[in-house]
Amino acid sequence: MTTLSQDDALNFTDVLPLLDEYRAQEALGAQFFGAWVDVCDDAHLRGGLRTIALREASHVRLLTDRIKVLGGAVEAELADTGMIEQFGSREMSDAEKLAGFMQTIGSIDAVIGRLGEIAAMLDGDPDARGVLDTIIEDEQASLNFLSDACQRLNAGA
Repeated sequence: MTTLSQDDALNFTDVLPLLDEYRAQEALGAQFFGAWVDVCDDAHLRGGLRTIALREASHVRLLTDRIKVLGGAVEAELADTGMIEQFGSREMSDAEKLAGFMQTIGSIDAVIGRLGEIAAMLDGDPDARGVLDTIIEDEQASLNFLSDACQRLNAGA
């Protein structure tokens, strides 16, 4: 683990709240996708959701560790706006859940681009940059999987 000097740590004051907010989003994502796994009817989607939920949880641990090394605090929390209950329920089909989720996130390229902007702010800490770069690759794979599943389950709808 890289140890930063006080001068280096000061350069990261702008990015730490962004990393912490992203960590909180990942924590909510781990819960949300985990709840969906439990009620998912499509076996292929269920397997992917299980992988995504585990990835999100690992991202939380990695981001938490890096935030602390950079001298930050893990403080951000996101309120569940009902997504965990909604996606953990059988009231909506998997196809409807996927369509709603993909509509909510909008452009995959925009999501990945925003994460890339945050990663670029970490150029002074190659360790943190490497963590975020690989998380971005995971996010791209997860979003592509969900997009493909959405198209498959909503074909002909």
